[in-house]
Amino acid sequence: MNQNFIKSTISKLVLFAMVFMFVQTSMAAEVLVATMLRSDSSEKSYMYVKTNSVGDAEQFVVKTGAESIRVSPSEIQGKGKVLLKERGQNVLTLKSGNDFSIYAGGGLNLVYLKEYNIIGSNKYGQYSFDLERDGDKWFLSKDGRKFSSMKVNVYTWGISSIEFR
Repeated sequence: MNQNFIKSTISKLVLFAMVFMFVQTSMAAEVLVATMLRSDSSEKSYMYVKTNSVGDAEQFVVKTGAESIRVSPSEIQGKGKVLLKERGQNVLTLKSGNDFSIYAGGGLNLVYLKEYNIIGSNKYGQYSFDLERDGDKWFLSKDGRKFSSMKVNVYTWGISSIEFR
């Protein structure tokens, strides 16, 4: 009788573990892919990929303090989605090409205000990088190298550079 009790208990524990693992993997999540640090204020922002129940990219979420910007993959195609606007000027915009997929990721572009001009057109720069998926994990890479943080070097008239670390 003791042996049957042990077998029954083990079977229940295995079943519980399997159900628990299924529930864990089928839940939507926000996966942190990058921390962004501003050089002028040491303010941090966090970029997440919000996934659906099967791990596909459903949204990008950028959190700065209590503020959150939610962006769907369809919003970043074409003109992109402005992530930061100051004094009426687009400072940071996230874009993607037609190759972007919610299943596998793809190329992303971060368009930034390089030089603000009072008279004439502003000058913009662009950094390209990739959002990639490995199973249930999402990460960013540039030129084949993973990174998880960006330092945005700000100066009076715009952004001088963005460092990927």
